[in-house]
Formats: sequence, C-alpha cells, structure tokens
Amino acid sequence: MTAALTSALDFYARHKCALFPCRAGTKAPILKWKEGSTTDPVQIAAWVAEGHNLAIDCAKSSLIVIDVDAHRLARRVETR
Repeated sequence: MTAALTSALDFYARHKCALFPCRAGTKAPILKWKEGSTTDPVQIAAWVAEGHNLAIDCAKSSLIVIDVDAHRLARRVETR
C-alpha cells in the first residue's frame, strides 16, 4: 500500500467515512453498496489488498456532494 493510499484511508477512518469496493479501474460496485459499505478498517484493507477501487457511501458518511458535469454544460453553451 502506498503512503498516499494509507494517508487517504487514515483520513477516511478519522472522519468515519463508509467505503465500498468497486471493480479495479471502474466505478462499478462489486456488492450491494448500500448494505455493504463499511468503516471497518480490516475489511477496507482486505478490499485494497484484493486490488479493488474504493468509493465513499456519501449517505452513511453524512456527506453532501454536488456533481457538476461541466463538460455537458459547455456543450450546451457551444450549441446555442
């Protein structure tokens, strides 16, 4: 595990962020993420060791995210 990944996982643990695994190189969850997301560092480390990407369960982590798709907005502006 790299120092950057260890630092990120420490940050998520300190802030009680629930994580879930995704297929390597994708955003596709490998389990039912609403039920399977966890803050358990042992489980998260196992997912990392298996080579999975990790994603944050924003609802369980009490996070609000605003996702702005600027590339779509730019295309709409260009076509006007």
